[in-house]
Amino acid sequence: MRIIFVNHACYLLEHGDVKLLHDPWLSGSAFHNGWALIAPSAWSYERFAEVTHIWFSHEHPDHFSPQDLKAIAPEHRAGITVLFHKTRDRKVVDYCRKLGFGEVIELGDGWFDLCPEFSVMNRPHTDGDSWLCARVNGHYVLNINDCNLESDAALRAILKVIGGHPEVLLTQFSYANAAGNRNDTDIRRELAASKLAEVSRQIRVLMPKWVVPFASFIWFCHEENFYRNDAVNPVGLAAQAITEAGARPLVMFNGDTWSLGEDHDSESAVLAWEKAFSEHVRPELVLKAAKIEVDELLNAGQHFCDTLRNQNASWIHKVLKPTTIFITDLNLVFSLAPWHFRLAPEMKPEFCDVHLGSEAMLYCFKHLWGGSTLRINGRYEAPLKGRFNRFKRYFNIAQLNNEDYSVNLGFALQYLFRVIQERLRA
Repeated sequence: MRIIFVNHACYLLEHGDVKLLHDPWLSGSAFHNGWALIAPSAWSYERFAEVTHIWFSHEHPDHFSPQDLKAIAPEHRAGITVLFHKTRDRKVVDYCRKLGFGEVIELGDGWFDLCPEFSVMNRPHTDGDSWLCARVNGHYVLNINDCNLESDAALRAILKVIGGHPEVLLTQFSYANAAGNRNDTDIRRELAASKLAEVSRQIRVLMPKWVVPFASFIWFCHEENFYRNDAVNPVGLAAQAITEAGARPLVMFNGDTWSLGEDHDSESAVLAWEKAFSEHVRPELVLKAAKIEVDELLNAGQHFCDTLRNQNASWIHKVLKPTTIFITDLNLVFSLAPWHFRLAPEMKPEFCDVHLGSEAMLYCFKHLWGGSTLRINGRYEAPLKGRFNRFKRYFNIAQLNNEDYSVNLGFALQYLFRVIQERLRA
């Protein structure tokens, strides 16, 4: 069994004739120009000729990258089997079928054999995420990716279903979403520290021998969010935390290979990542925003309101209170309500619920997933005198619609039933 590290969250796990590629995001930006890779990928599109399977953990563009999938030669796609967990909307599997992948398999809850000595188990988690355990000749390799496993019980539940302790654990090691405003470095430091504490807890419960810190090799690459790089965990700090927790760190740079049981020079990889960060994460390399005309923004906002009303119950106006938005590059305040999006010159910016640029706002209106993207790329600030949750609630509902749910009486009853079930289990 061998691991070839490709880039952030992406690696090839190979054994015999099976070559399973995980979450290939190889080039370009993600999350509406909010994230970029720290270092170039150690992979060419011609190498997809050797890939037998691709697994996607979830639909986020740093794991499921349509631009990279379209760049694979059609003859290579025809020879690859795609693996993904079952979802209500089936967007990922339908997209991959249309692209002409050889086979697209929606994995169930049990073990799925890729060959007699290589099986995988994929289980969905919250927010569309999922984890994957590979069982190769009796050795377990667990990729928990972005899964937010907040308790020891959640980790023990994985051990129970896979039937053993993983020999290799691959996990996230730094924050990957917006935290605080421009001057809130301390908030981001606390979040970064909590990520390392989470890794330590994973080691304590899962008891892996090797830990690969693999899913945080990105930087906030836009002029509107560059400041959010100020407290990210360097991978060397993650390696130290892994050692202190009692496991062996396996830090890999793009292109590194490792076979199970071999020694590995993590220090060289740490130095390579430090060099890449200093060379590529610089303010002069950030992406810039376009300014959107007021009329275009007003029309998109009104269409967004109409869409929410058409796709959900009429009583959502009781859930959605008017929210005020300061568009920074236009220097204008707007009001968003269930029935309209309009200018609100009577409001002062410091009392608005959110500050963001017109391009970021337009993206939120044009895509049902836009608000979720915004909270990950961090191209906004939430004023202390505002009520950001009022703004966020609109896009929480839009995200549910994106996942093929409608906020209506049936959905509310299902939600209440799940809450009661969770309380009874507690």
